[in-house]
Amino acid sequence: MTLGVAAHQTGGLAICFGSGQLIAHKFLSAFRAEIYYTGFGRPAVEWFLMVAAMMLPIIAPHLVLLRARIFRSQQTKAILAVIAGYMVVWCLIGVPLYLILIAFRASVALFDAHSIAPLLMYLFAIGWVWMPQRQRALNRCHRPPVLAGPTGQIVQTAGHYGLRLGRDCAVVCLPAMVAPMFAGQPLVMMFIVTHALLAERILQQPHNNRPSWIVAFVCMLGLAIPPV
Repeated sequence: MTLGVAAHQTGGLAICFGSGQLIAHKFLSAFRAEIYYTGFGRPAVEWFLMVAAMMLPIIAPHLVLLRARIFRSQQTKAILAVIAGYMVVWCLIGVPLYLILIAFRASVALFDAHSIAPLLMYLFAIGWVWMPQRQRALNRCHRPPVLAGPTGQIVQTAGHYGLRLGRDCAVVCLPAMVAPMFAGQPLVMMFIVTHALLAERILQQPHNNRPSWIVAFVCMLGLAIPPV
C-alpha cells in the first residue's frame, strides 16, 4: 500500500477539510469569544488547535498505512503514539515561532510594511519549494517504519516515527503553513494551503527529485489575497 492508496481509503481531502472546519472554525472561535487568556496561554491554545486542524489531517494516509502493517490489537496504541510524537514536534515549534511572529508584526508596524509583508512571506515559501532539504524531507515521508515485535516495542517505534514524521513535515510544510498567518490572511487561506500540502504528498512519487508546482501555485495565489 502506498500513501496515495491510503489517502484514497481515508478520503484524505475530505478529512482535511472536515477536521479543519470543525476544529479551527468552531473551537478556535469559541476560545476567542468566550475564554480570555493572559500571557502565553491563549496563543498556545490557538497554536495547538491550528496544528490539530491544519497539520494533523495531513498524516491521515500515514496512519492508515501504519494500521495496515500491524495486528488489530496493536493499532490503537501505535496510532496514538504516532499522533503524540507528531504533535510534540509541532507544539515545540510553536514556542519560537510565536516569538518570531511577535517580532515580525512589530517590525511590520514599525516600518509600516503591511503591503510587503505578504510578499516577503510568500516569496520565501515559494523559494523553499525548490530547496533540496525540503525535497529530501518529502521523500522521507514515503518511508513507513518497520514494525515487528511485542506491543511495547511497536508503540515505541511508532512514537519515534511520529517524531520523525513531525520533523520532516515541519521541514516540508512550515514555510507555506505560516505564510498566511504572518501575512495576516483569513483562515480560508490556511485551508487552501493544507489541501495543497496534502495533495502534494499524495501525488508525488517517492524519491522524485522534481519540485512540486502545487504548493508554489497556491503560494502565488496567496499574494492576491489581502490581509484581514
